[in-house]
Amino acid sequence: MGKIFPNPSSRIGRPRLRLTPSRASLSLALLVLVAVGIWYLADGRPRDFDGFIILAVALAALVSLFWWTQQQLAKAQQRYRALIERIPLVTYADRLDEHSTNIFVSPQVEALLGYAQAEWSDPEFFRRILHPDDLDAVPRHDTLEVGDTSRVEYRLFAKDGRVVWLRDEFVVVQDEPGDEPHIEGFLADVTLRKDAEDRLRESEARFHAMLESAAVGITLLDAERTILFTNRAFEEMLGYSKDELAEWSLSEITHPDDEDLSEGAITTLREGRESAPFEKRYRTKAGDFVWARVSQTPVRSKTGRLEYAISVIEDLSERRLLEEELRHVQKMEAVGRLAGGVAHDFNNLLLAIRGYCDLAAIDAGISPEETKKDIQQIRVATEAAASLTRQLLAFSRKQVLQPHHVDLSALVSDRRSLLEHVLNESIQLETDLAADLKTARLDKTQIEQALVNVVANARDAIGERGLVKIQTANVSVSGERGGPAIPAGSYVLLSVSDTGSGMDERTQAQAFDPFFTTKGGSGAGLGLSTVHGFVEQSGGYVLVRSAPGEGTTVELYFPALDEQAGTGRGPDLDDGRTSGSETILLVEDDEPVREVLRRTLEREGYAVLVAGNGEEALATAAQFAGEIHAVVTDVMMPRMGGVELVRNLRSARPHARVVYMSGHLQDEATLAQVQEHGEFLQKPFAPSELARKVRRLLDGDSVQLFTQAG
Repeated sequence: MGKIFPNPSSRIGRPRLRLTPSRASLSLALLVLVAVGIWYLADGRPRDFDGFIILAVALAALVSLFWWTQQQLAKAQQRYRALIERIPLVTYADRLDEHSTNIFVSPQVEALLGYAQAEWSDPEFFRRILHPDDLDAVPRHDTLEVGDTSRVEYRLFAKDGRVVWLRDEFVVVQDEPGDEPHIEGFLADVTLRKDAEDRLRESEARFHAMLESAAVGITLLDAERTILFTNRAFEEMLGYSKDELAEWSLSEITHPDDEDLSEGAITTLREGRESAPFEKRYRTKAGDFVWARVSQTPVRSKTGRLEYAISVIEDLSERRLLEEELRHVQKMEAVGRLAGGVAHDFNNLLLAIRGYCDLAAIDAGISPEETKKDIQQIRVATEAAASLTRQLLAFSRKQVLQPHHVDLSALVSDRRSLLEHVLNESIQLETDLAADLKTARLDKTQIEQALVNVVANARDAIGERGLVKIQTANVSVSGERGGPAIPAGSYVLLSVSDTGSGMDERTQAQAFDPFFTTKGGSGAGLGLSTVHGFVEQSGGYVLVRSAPGEGTTVELYFPALDEQAGTGRGPDLDDGRTSGSETILLVEDDEPVREVLRRTLEREGYAVLVAGNGEEALATAAQFAGEIHAVVTDVMMPRMGGVELVRNLRSARPHARVVYMSGHLQDEATLAQVQEHGEFLQKPFAPSELARKVRRLLDGDSVQLFTQAG
């Protein structure tokens, strides 16, 4: 056991006598008397009685000085011993032998461990109470030399069975040359500190286990986004090991497109603000990317400086897969509702068409007037069917738009009478139209239909009495008004507000589904779904603001143009003529349709060349020696479509004008070619409409499709 402050014979236990000025004077006087007496005895002259008196006084002074010195030394030793016994440490002294035989141990050892001071004199006592796991922690004393020091910690068993942790600090000393070296040291009870360290380690272990077993990824970053710690979930998410991720910059595992977002989040924390959760992509070891939601919590110094950022990372892969599956289910539900609604409406139309055809056949030999009425009803039914297909195309964003620069304020003013007819007489129409409204590039017919659909929906939401308000405005969206759904920019706003019953969030989420209704039963049609399709196809955005009992506002946002209304391409002039004598190449793969169109054009006086597809049309054109003034072709046909046909005719027939026809166009590239290089007719159309389109095209100044070859 290493130990300090030995018995009184030791160097430290032998205090020096400190003399005050008065004590020094007395000592000097006594020493003078002793010296005089010694001189007197040593002089050799006859001694008289006075000499003996002097000698006696000198001896008495010498005895007094010795006695006084011993008294002072005893007091000093008593003070030092009291000091040693009062300090909260066990002091000791040991010999440098194999057993570290104890020379001295202070009384505090009994209070600390319960053993009496006398028990420590046993050479084997210390080894008996030393914890067996700490035998190697205590250095062998017989290997130490003068000047060696040591500081170790070990455990001893107390008399009551407790385990006490001690810190042992000692030094090897030698009082005087030739004296036996020994150890002087002290023992300090560090059990509470060791217990605290054990609890801290246990707490750290629990915390580490919690981090490692967490279902979400957790990382610790420094202020420069260097990775300091990752848990198992994050490592498994990306496929890296902890060692691979250590000391990496977060940039090395962040998708390049998300780097600014990730850096912005840590910058926000550096500036002393809180960072909102965000979604980003992490690069995996395999080289692909996973989406994750990241929430960051700052760890700051006392001055508020960012030291670390704790990131909680939720893998969104499974959630996004589930969301995709949910969207698919919802899409299939919408398609099912759409198919049911379309089948219902088309069956009614087909029933009407077939019924009137049968009636016309019966009435043909009985009453020409009734036959004419039957045929007129067939035409009405086919127009209704055409309207339904147009709504389907609008819903699917496949309709062909004819955009012009439109002033929405002027459009609402021009159609006010129509809109009032859509509303009940008990519903008031109010407008607030911007006089300086910018224009938007829109298909005028489709925006009129969209406005009618929204107003009709507002009418149904109000019921008996209420108010519909239409507003137009120039708006600048910064993200606050439109939210994240609308990019920042300049827009023309057309809004329709009503005082109806309003909608909850669930209803709003389904408001644009086809044939969805809040009135029970099947939906009334494709109204709002076609609005949504048209607006998005026009590059715009739709927002619905509503709450139960507070009415509904439908906002249509269209990119604003700086040009004034009317500066875009306007409608073609139409003088009403439909007939002509030019040669037309008619290309249509559906025989009944081809026959109807041929008969229509021939009745108007045109010479018509017919073909069932693009390849046949090329052969027909090659065999025909005369001029072909116009090509009327379907866009989608087997073997060769209309766009490819026109491209192949370029060199041989550079001056021919083109009219494209189609029920719908499959892709944006085809739509762009059709709109850029020719006129377009949306099927179904009236035969007379084709005649007017061809005549207008042949008479007009619109740019022809072809240029001279070479």
